This record gives sequence, C-alpha cells and structure tokens, in this order.
Amino acid sequence: MQQTVNAIPAWSKVIREYKVRRTVEIGTGAGAFSVNLLCEMLEAGGDFQTWDIRPLRNTGPVAKMLKLADYFHQGDVFANESPIKKFIGQPGTSVVFCDGGNKRKELATFQPYLKKGDIIAVHDWGWAVSWEDRRKMPLQKLPECMIDPLTAFFVRV
Repeated sequence: MQQTVNAIPAWSKVIREYKVRRTVEIGTGAGAFSVNLLCEMLEAGGDFQTWDIRPLRNTGPVAKMLKLADYFHQGDVFANESPIKKFIGQPGTSVVFCDGGNKRKELATFQPYLKKGDIIAVHDWGWAVSWEDRRKMPLQKLPECMIDPLTAFFVRV
C-alpha cells in the first residue's frame, strides 16, 4: 500500500461520518489501497471507481474476490472528464481522491464538478500540492487531515 498506516482510519471515518455514496480514485497504482477503498464503499452500500493510465496490476486473491477489475478504468482522467463528472454528479456525497501523476492538475480539474458537501482529498499534501494550489477554491479543510497528515480532505462549501 502506498499510503501511511493512518490512511485507513482516516478514510473509514470520512466515508462513514459524511455518508459517502461514491468514491472515485485517481491513480490506482499497485491497487492495494484501491482494495481498501472498495471494501469501505461496499460496506457503506456505495459505489467506487478507480482510474489509472497503466493496466490494473493488483490481480491477487482479494482483488479477484472483490472483482476490483469491474471498478477499474484504464485511461487518462483528463481525457475522460465527462464520465467522471457524471459519476461525481449523482445524488449523495461524492469523494474524489487525487493520487495520480499530477495531483495539482487533478485538484484543479475535478473540484469544480463537486456538489456542495462533496469531498476532494489529495495525497502527498504539502509537497505535490500546497495551500497555494487551492487558495481560491471554495473548499474547507476537514479535521480528518489530522489523522493522516499526508492526505488533505476538503469539503465543497
């Protein structure tokens, strides 16, 4: 997993407390954290998508059992804004997790599609993306940032 050990409780808290209905992960990577997010969303009765420009690499037994491949989309998110926008725009709270190769551009591109109350999270906060990058965006930092300091969570106000 390419996350800190605190990422799991932080995400679990966000998904439960904010009654998240769907999560889109940008940057599947090795797919270990994708399995965690998929489990969280299945338990919450929600939906999940994960996107990466590379083929799905996690084909282990847990990924197979959960059918991670059914939730995986291979492609450039910037060339596929429309289906992601549609996914985010459905009723209920959506979360966008920016963890791909250009987190700054992911934040700038997808935060305008958030509905009031939706959440956007950015991994590698503080070095890949900073306060200056979101300064003029209608976003408020959530306290869950204190649980996992490498991931910043923001709610659309």
